[in-house]
Amino acid sequence: MTRGRHKRARDESLSSESRSRHASRSRSPE
Repeated sequence: MTRGRHKRARDESLSSESRSRHASRSRSPE
């Protein structure tokens, strides 16, 4: 259970970072 929980938290963190990066790219014309 602990392993699954850690994996989920990591996935969420990655998703959050990916979304933030994508949003920043979409907002920036670069």
